[in-house]
Amino acid sequence: MALNKLSEQYDTMKTVDEIAADLHVHRITVYRLLKAGKIPGFKVGRVWRFRMNEVREWIEKPTAREDKAPIKS
Repeated sequence: MALNKLSEQYDTMKTVDEIAADLHVHRITVYRLLKAGKIPGFKVGRVWRFRMNEVREWIEKPTAREDKAPIKS
């Protein structure tokens, strides 16, 4: 059972290139977001990895700018 849970975690992880493709940005942009601490990720050795549930939460989280932006009609 523990092995199944571990494999589920690995199924939901992506690389920099995969995240860049999902977000429709260049991979350098992903590295800049990582350096600024704006996107959740972690390193395995020298390679960055992303848990998709954390990335989804980051995408859905409103930014400070969105909170203060006036609503235009």
